[in-house]
Amino acid sequence: MLCIFLNQNFGIPLGKKDDLHIPIIIKNNDLYLRAFMRGLFRTDGCSFTKKFGEYQYPIVKITTKCKDFSEKIKDSLIRMGFRAKINEKWGRNYYGYDVVLHGERQYEKWNNEILKSGAAGI
Repeated sequence: MLCIFLNQNFGIPLGKKDDLHIPIIIKNNDLYLRAFMRGLFRTDGCSFTKKFGEYQYPIVKITTKCKDFSEKIKDSLIRMGFRAKINEKWGRNYYGYDVVLHGERQYEKWNNEILKSGAAGI
């Protein structure tokens, strides 16, 4: 029922997810956009610590195979005050795009504004 509702009201595709977008009603509402990013992260994202010699820093990453969708995610995050970048990845049997946030400040901002906002908001 939820999938049908999202499809009929927001144009979220039911089948193959090749042409994704962020619905305007979500993109134009900060509360909805934070909830959208939180849900997207929970399904297609991860966070980890990258180690480089004696240094280490956290990374937040959301992965998609759609280039346009990765650009929309990045642009939305930048509008929310993040320093988002896109890394293209490819290999023998895969291709895709990682929207990434690097560093302690970005990680803390993500946790405080996106992940923790779910407790008080949507």
